[in-house]
This record gives sequence, C-alpha cells and structure tokens, in this order.
Amino acid sequence: MEMEAPRPPDMTALLDLEQVAAERRAAIWCGTAPSLFPGLSVARFAEAPQVGNIRRMALGSGSLWAITSAPAAIKFKPAPAAQARDPSFSTILQLAGSLRVRQEGHVCRTGAGDLCFVDESLPFELESTELSDFLVLRLSRSAVLDRNPHLRGLFACRVDCHQPAAEILGDTLLQAVRTAPFLDGWQRQRIAAAMTQMIGIAGPGPQDGVRHWRVEAALACIEQHSRDGDLDAEGVARAQGISRRRLDQLMKGATGRPISAYIWERRLEQAAFDLSDRNHHGRTVAAIAYANGFTDAAHFSRAFKTRFGKSPLAWREAAAERVA
Repeated sequence: MEMEAPRPPDMTALLDLEQVAAERRAAIWCGTAPSLFPGLSVARFAEAPQVGNIRRMALGSGSLWAITSAPAAIKFKPAPAAQARDPSFSTILQLAGSLRVRQEGHVCRTGAGDLCFVDESLPFELESTELSDFLVLRLSRSAVLDRNPHLRGLFACRVDCHQPAAEILGDTLLQAVRTAPFLDGWQRQRIAAAMTQMIGIAGPGPQDGVRHWRVEAALACIEQHSRDGDLDAEGVARAQGISRRRLDQLMKGATGRPISAYIWERRLEQAAFDLSDRNHHGRTVAAIAYANGFTDAAHFSRAFKTRFGKSPLAWREAAAERVA
C-alpha cells in the first residue's frame, strides 16, 4: 500500500528538477544533493529523470526532509567537520517505492510505510531502482541514543509498518510535514523532543526483549523525582527494595549507565529543555539549575557545557535565535 506523499507549500524547496531543463537534471541533482548533505556522493542517477525534489523544514535543532528521487545509488561518508559536531541519527519513512539501505554490514529493504534507522556517524549506502518518495527525520545522535540506548548498533534496521508503535511514529511524521510549517519555532522544538522519545518506542526494544520490572520502576522514580535535589542512587534502590549494586547492574544492562549517571543525565536534559522554553525566559540560569536538582550553579554550568558543548547561557541564546 502506497502512502500519499505530502507536499505543503510552506516547506522550503531546495531543489526541484521540474524547474530545470531535462538535459541538465542529472548533473544538477548530482551536484546539489551533496551540497545539502555534506559527505554524500551520488554513485548512480537516472540519466533523464522526469521528477526529483528535495524539501526541508527545521524542527528545533533537527530537521525533516521530504525527498522524491529517481532511481539512484548514493554513498555517505561522514565529513571530517561533521565528526567534530554531534552527527545526526536519521529515521527514514518510505512513502512510495523502495530503498535498499546498507550500513556496517547490515542490509534492509524498505517498502511503503516502513521505517528505517541510519546512524550518520558512520558510512552508509542507499539504493533505489524505482521512483521513491520518503521522509528523513534528522535529530541529534547523542539526544536520540542517550534517551534510547537500546537503539545503538541498529544499523540499517527496518521497522515493519504494521507494528502499532511504528505506525504511530509514521503518522506523526506525516502530520509534522503537514502542520509544522504553520507552527512557530518553539512548537517545532517540542515536536522534535517528542519524536526523540517516540523513536525509541517504535524501534526494536532492548536486546533482552523486556526490561526488568525493577528498571522500569527505577526509571519511573527518576522521572518523577529528578528535580528533587535529595534524590540519589541509594534512594532509588531503596525504593525498589534492592541493593544499589544490583540495581546498577540492571540499569547498565538496560540503559548502558549506572543509576547516578542516569539521574545526572536526566537532570541535564530537563535543564536544557527549560533553558530553551520561552515560558522560563524570565528565570535565571541558577534558578533553573536549582529547580532541576543541582545544588551548585557553577558545577552545573561546567557539567552542562561538557554535555552539550555550550554554556547554559549560550544554549539559551541559541534557542531564542531559533524561535525568532
């Protein structure tokens, strides 16, 4: 079943081959696509494509792309400059046609409605033998994998469109294309944050199938009390009636980190969100730090810069510029 490819007028058109003379279309595509995706090269492209377009919209610090491509083969190798920054974690939603995706020895083929994950910190290849319509959601790799560590290593991973959670994410992506052009920057940022969480739900679960119930209870406890400055690893373990050592073992297996590190990371994430939220623009950085369980503003600032690469103030200013 093919899905209707959305084409909203407010999504920025970066390339439309219908506006190019037929004899120049292949050359224009092969030259323009790599400039839009540094590190990409076109190994093969249809000689006389009838159509082909690339559209983009910003979603917070991420982006959503709508692409219609004639049969092509492309290769991607991370550019050195991109490696110095936080690369993207991409979710591809196939709307029509199909793609063959290869990364790190893994290969999958997507059909209409299917999702696929690609890690842009590593090389990959895409190939289509027919006209293909697809969406690409590009979000911060660290944000996606820190929140969903079970997705690490799921290269070229196809997610069946018939799985309920995958269907929800696919529908949300389609709605984002249709409605995001009419939302302000702050609202788009919220959508990106929600999708970061949804990707983890739509993708395959942790390798052991179902996380230990104590881990789920610990995560719920941290989510509910992360702003409490008195919350610590011992308290979380005590609430579960288990030793900290045992809970650390379970947490590492499920999330890749011990309890204390998870609490710390969750507080930093929430502080970053609050600093970006215009509803908190009147609060000082120190006030936001204290509200998220940090007891030392200077220590918070150092940890924040280490985690996000910017000081809390610079993070807030960058967020304000995106919304403006």
